[in-house]
Amino acid sequence: MNMASRGGSPSARGDNSGSQKPPDENRAAKNELRDQVLTQTCIADDEETPVRLPANPVSLAASVGKTSRALSPVEYEKNTQASLMPGAASAGGAAGSEINRPPPLPEKPNKSLPRGTGGRWKAPARKADSELAVTLAGHNGYQQMLLVCSKLRENSTHFMGTTNLTEYVFPDGDMTGDTIHDTVGSVLNLQGDTINDWLMQWIPSNARSQKGKASMSRARDPLQRVKPHFIQALRKKVLQAYCQELGIEQHKMTTDAGLAWLQRDEYFQSVRGGKAMHAGCDALFSAVGASHRVKAPTTPGGERETGATVRHYALVGSFVRHFLEVLCNLRQSGRSGIADGAYEEWRDEICRIVAYWPTGAEAHHGVRLVDFETVKAAVCEGVAEENVWVQEEEEA
Repeated sequence: MNMASRGGSPSARGDNSGSQKPPDENRAAKNELRDQVLTQTCIADDEETPVRLPANPVSLAASVGKTSRALSPVEYEKNTQASLMPGAASAGGAAGSEINRPPPLPEKPNKSLPRGTGGRWKAPARKADSELAVTLAGHNGYQQMLLVCSKLRENSTHFMGTTNLTEYVFPDGDMTGDTIHDTVGSVLNLQGDTINDWLMQWIPSNARSQKGKASMSRARDPLQRVKPHFIQALRKKVLQAYCQELGIEQHKMTTDAGLAWLQRDEYFQSVRGGKAMHAGCDALFSAVGASHRVKAPTTPGGERETGATVRHYALVGSFVRHFLEVLCNLRQSGRSGIADGAYEEWRDEICRIVAYWPTGAEAHHGVRLVDFETVKAAVCEGVAEENVWVQEEEEA
């Protein structure tokens, strides 16, 4: 073993009496490093027993001029070709040791790849033949559904404009279901249970565009929304004509003005309100293609006359009342569901109009109700039956 392995040169150890003694702080550093080296153990690669390091494997200080400094572990491995890492052989040196290095940093994703892929983008897999067949079948079902919707909308418009039977003006939920059933049978040439099977089939809602993830829906769902969407479109046109006749923009009407029109049903009983209702009826028939119901004046200075059923007039009144009550925070807007709430409002409006309309009048405020007497008798009979039922319930 050379001098470096036994602890350094004579000048560093203080063996030469003529040399300068190292300061006490250097001696303390040597002793501390020696104690650390003596207490370290390592496991040989080919043995299970711990191997203790040599008592003095390296000089603890190196002389530089007249000063000395402690060697770092890196300098020790470089100068002595020996490793201080556990698991290395005592004589193998740094070349025979396996030093645990930190793993390399991950490479940055390639900027040429699509954004948001994190460098793991793969080309989309091609659709299987079965998926393509399902898509084409859904596309055909979607096209059939569009044809049925168009025909159903056409029938609703036709019945609204031409009928003198009040039940066809605004059919209830059961009649709407029967209308959908009959329309599907006539358009697709289906009968019996096959109509219900077609209505309950699942079709992709985006089959026409083929964009995004396909979402499925029943074929009957879009058909059930035809009626409420049709009523909403009529409401918009009727309210625009009503407010225009009053000389007020719809979005500028205040809450105080709405409350004034609601008091004593001024929105259709007053002179201004009656004329505005007349304008609303004309807009309704114009929207459904029934302008023949509006008769031009026959004499100079006369006014036009519109022939409508009680249900037509009540439908316009229910639109106006709904708008005024929503404006005054007396009713929710109700922009959901399948328009059952609008049907209830329409029935209540019929009773108000029958109770107010003058008996025997040919026309009132420019509107002639063609079935007033019939509807009045039906309403009175229904009210009488309801009163009897309430009285019997109270007595019980």
